[in-house]
Amino acid sequence: MLGIPHRPRTGAPGKGAPAGSAAGGGKSGAVAFSSYGTPTQMRRWCEEQRNWLFGVVHQVASSEQNRMPDVNEYLLHRLPGSAAAVAMAAVEMVTGHSLPAGLIDTPRVRAITEMTGLVISIDNDLLSYPLEQRAMGNAQNIINVLMHHRDLPLDSAISEATALRDTVMLRFLELSAAEEAQAGHAMSLYLESLRGSISGNLTWAPKAPRYAKNFPGGSVTIQITEDTDALQRSLPYSTTAWWWKI
Repeated sequence: MLGIPHRPRTGAPGKGAPAGSAAGGGKSGAVAFSSYGTPTQMRRWCEEQRNWLFGVVHQVASSEQNRMPDVNEYLLHRLPGSAAAVAMAAVEMVTGHSLPAGLIDTPRVRAITEMTGLVISIDNDLLSYPLEQRAMGNAQNIINVLMHHRDLPLDSAISEATALRDTVMLRFLELSAAEEAQAGHAMSLYLESLRGSISGNLTWAPKAPRYAKNFPGGSVTIQITEDTDALQRSLPYSTTAWWWKI
């Protein structure tokens, strides 16, 4: 599974992977993406696919052990496990503009990209919470993590999760504005795609079949945090602290 995206055209089509298998699907997807991306873009996309799989394996292993991770550990596997980074890695293929490794791998751009994924992930946690509670009461969701490790009631955990999301969003806006001020055309397109991913997720999610029953009107509003103390409490998590040191 891990090697298939890196070698999409190895062997005859379909050989070595049963029809409908995850491996076969991975190979088909990699072949399709390789038709649009440069070798460098494909390498980044493949690396994020691998990171996504590792994140999911970590989360599933914790669930199988009936173990609720603390906030730092949850953020550590949620960042890759949401697959948001996989989508971010495909942005250049969509826009048709390539960003050199020396630019996209700088700490500030890496942080902006990671923050995009975390904001989307927490938004999804907030949106999917009713569904997950009905289907599996011990789901690893930022709300359940906060309730378990901070001994918080549901309403307080939702407020804390929203504060964490807003804190990251504020830092995203600060860093992306600083990057935009010196960005060329390709980087401007990349930053605009990241901003569009955050807003697009909120537009699409309440219309998605899995969430639609929770949002009958087909729209959702996530309230902005007004609790400044909650914003400060969301800063010390070691998994994301480096974003504030750039």
